Amino acid sequence: MNWLTQWLGEAFVFALGWTLLHSLWQGALVAAGLALLLAARPRWSSNARYLSAVVALAVVLIMSALTYSRYYLMVELALAESATVPEPVLTDSGSLFSPAVWAGWINRHMSTIVLLWMLGFALFMARYCGGLLYCHRLKNQLSEPAPSYWQARVDGLARSIGVRGAVVLKLSRRLAGPCVVGHLKPVILLPVALLTQMSRDELEAIVQHELAHIRRNDYLVGLIQSLIKTLYFFNWPVLWISAQIDRERENACDDIAADGCKSRIFYAETLARFSALTMDPSASNDGGLIMAVNGKHHHLLARIQRLFEPTVSTARPFEGLLSSVLLVVLGLFLSVHSQAEDQYPDIKTLDDASVESLIDTFRSQLMDSEDENHFVTTLVPTADYQALSEEEREAFIRHFKASLWERHSRDKKPMPFYDHLNEEEWLEARRVMFQEDFDHFIRALKGELKVLEAQEARLPGESQPIRFTHFEGGRMESEIPVSAVRFLLAEPSQAVKAGPFLLRALKDSSLLLTLKLGEQVSELATARRITSDDFSGNGALAGEMQHFAFNGDPEMGQVWSFAATDDFYQMWLSQQAVNSLLKGENSKGFSALSGYRVSREGMLEVAFDPKPEQYLNSRLMNFMESKKMPHVEERDRELEDLLSKLPSDLHQYLYQEEHLKRHFKAWSLKTGVEMSDRMERLYRTVFQKARVEFLLDAVRDSERDALEMAHRSISVWANEVSWVNIYPLHKDDPEKLFDLIVEDQTVTEAVAQVAEVCEGIELPEGHEVVTQPVSLYGYETHCEQWPGVFDQLVENHSDLVAR
Repeated sequence: MNWLTQWLGEAFVFALGWTLLHSLWQGALVAAGLALLLAARPRWSSNARYLSAVVALAVVLIMSALTYSRYYLMVELALAESATVPEPVLTDSGSLFSPAVWAGWINRHMSTIVLLWMLGFALFMARYCGGLLYCHRLKNQLSEPAPSYWQARVDGLARSIGVRGAVVLKLSRRLAGPCVVGHLKPVILLPVALLTQMSRDELEAIVQHELAHIRRNDYLVGLIQSLIKTLYFFNWPVLWISAQIDRERENACDDIAADGCKSRIFYAETLARFSALTMDPSASNDGGLIMAVNGKHHHLLARIQRLFEPTVSTARPFEGLLSSVLLVVLGLFLSVHSQAEDQYPDIKTLDDASVESLIDTFRSQLMDSEDENHFVTTLVPTADYQALSEEEREAFIRHFKASLWERHSRDKKPMPFYDHLNEEEWLEARRVMFQEDFDHFIRALKGELKVLEAQEARLPGESQPIRFTHFEGGRMESEIPVSAVRFLLAEPSQAVKAGPFLLRALKDSSLLLTLKLGEQVSELATARRITSDDFSGNGALAGEMQHFAFNGDPEMGQVWSFAATDDFYQMWLSQQAVNSLLKGENSKGFSALSGYRVSREGMLEVAFDPKPEQYLNSRLMNFMESKKMPHVEERDRELEDLLSKLPSDLHQYLYQEEHLKRHFKAWSLKTGVEMSDRMERLYRTVFQKARVEFLLDAVRDSERDALEMAHRSISVWANEVSWVNIYPLHKDDPEKLFDLIVEDQTVTEAVAQVAEVCEGIELPEGHEVVTQPVSLYGYETHCEQWPGVFDQLVENHSDLVAR
């Protein structure tokens, strides 16, 4: 039945299935309570007994809703952490809500259980809808208005009994007894035979019973009750509670009608006389949703007896007590048994208490005193964890992630940037946040985050050292006491050196952290903030910029992060960011690749992860409301200012919608994140601003010609930074234009890929100088352009090597 979970979703199927199963003992528990209550209060009024049964039915519905919500969140968590639904999460073996003895079998057959319920629900729902249709036909097609005399009597009785609004009386040959149809516009339907077989006083007594139904809004309650019975068609305790509602409803209406008659004895005799009448054999009250004075024969006789003996109740509370108690005992037995089961059956080396202790130990390593997660990898595997087998470690990590999600992510409320998201979008955003917060810890537990080099340095008079760590895969971390930051700001000539790490404050009171990776690193990398301009044109740095990220939010300060393959990493915090963290005004800052925070213990934590697949911040931007980002409005104003300076004859060279869409596509290819409409709103301004700046530079550059400025229909670049400018050709033959995407390939592989489309393409002379993989994105290109692309690529790399 996997198709069912694929169609409806695993969370829905498993949550619904467990809710239906738990409703059996939950309904039995409520039914047993109701039976005991009714038995203990035999002198309660019929209306009080009726309300007790209605409340009992509502309690069952609320319990089922809470159970569904609980299991849905449990399965949602399981799906968030793995591709399958882990059985231990679903069975929840330590909970009152899960029969552990049958849990495994039930989980394996849950789709079948839900499918069988859906079939039964569909049949009973069809009956419910048929009842609604039958009522509609009775009211509008299978009846006729009563004589004006009787309509006037009904109006008078309605006023005397306290019914507000008009009540219509109609006659029908299709009914076996009187009934009420409708809530907003109620209609009392009488069998035609009653007008000739019963006296006027007897008919008025019967009509008063139906008017009592209208005054009590019984038709509306009956509709809801019937729908609940349809949901719980399999649940005998719930059906028993519903039967008590039906019984006490009729008793309550009998009391109202009897009070309006000559005496209770007269009303009882009227019911007895009515039960002896012979109706048309084709007549029926089988609509399921109508409020009728006549019911099952034995119930009617019990009601007559009750009218003669008011202290006798028609309820039979002990009818359902025994079976309900048995179901409750079974549920409690299964719950007690489940508590004796291992909560972590997939971890044999440690008992449950030791596993819980290990989870608490690791969680305390991850969180500071304010229960905020660290940016740096503070998790250290313990001896208990080391003793686990590989399979047990995988199981422990699942439980650990589930614990972190439960405590820190499941109930997280949307921040201002995300309060526009619906429930599903906010869940996906929380998953990204969860990965952003805890992924490096999980990687450490899995052994995927291995330390390459760790260094410490201590400034004069400082009790706490500055720690630096470099991991396999490129991640860099640092822990810097805030007091050390103040020391460096006071002594800008002082630099902290520890192995390949260097930390210093610049003259503008910003902070610079550098990790040297290569043997020959330019002094610029440790002396000032590096920008992309340092790698292009007449830039002073050799090599290729591989990763670059920037956060220009004035609310959070500015964070630059930068990586040069086989050369160095650099992270820079602006003066604004440094001042904010020193004052405690803002203790966090992010960019796509890096982040910093100040812990309550006064420690500045810096992390930088250059892996492209770790662009979690970019994924989060997909969920943000761009209008609420303060720096978006600032960039819009900057773009407007630049456009005002651009000569009007150059506006034709601005990016059009098709060019922007190509940039969006290339960005998605680079980051692996599909750009949303909200994110396009932000980057539309970013790309257009860059285009305007290019055109303004071109105006000031006498060597550039109009053809180069018009270059916008083709976007081709390598390694995200080394732009290859090629001139567009005349599009005399549009069919020969094609798009080409080359990602992380050698020059040889890139040329071979182009050669599949264009014959005669050869490796450019001197291609050996391009030693790094290249990524080329070309749109609406022509074969004649590609030799020039590779020639310029080699030329750019040659210039870089020469510098």
